[in-house]
Amino acid sequence: MIARRLRQHREARNLSQRALAELVGYPQSYISRAENQLQRIGDGLAEALDSSSPAPAT
Repeated sequence: MIARRLRQHREARNLSQRALAELVGYPQSYISRAENQLQRIGDGLAEALDSSSPAPAT
């Protein structure tokens, strides 16, 4: 389920895996493995994704 959200997060922002990887400071292969449920999404990546996301509109 988290892997699906990661892919949706990336696609909603029109980012390639490579672009997202550069944005959050992780290798593209890590993003690929995470999206395909071959790599656990650790706290570090989750925090990097949170900081790279735009703030919600109020």
